[in-house]
Amino acid sequence: RLQIDSANLNSAFEWLLRTPCDDGCAALDLASSLRFYWTSRNLREGRRWLDEALAGAVEPTDSRARALYATAWVALLQGDPSAARTYLQE
Repeated sequence: RLQIDSANLNSAFEWLLRTPCDDGCAALDLASSLRFYWTSRNLREGRRWLDEALAGAVEPTDSRARALYATAWVALLQGDPSAARTYLQE
């Protein structure tokens, strides 16, 4: 289902990234909740969305912590343990 609606997901991410971040940071929440989708579809796309969401929300929140964990996990799957370590250390 998500693959069929991938254009809508991209539109949602683009809109959320332009929306000011509040405590919940919807872009971070959406990107990190889709980590299993990224692994079955396109790790590179998932990492890009996660990185962009993290860049737009620098306040230390629960949403950011979940996104950092998801990004580290995707980085490990991509064979990038150095980046994963950096995300996990934060």
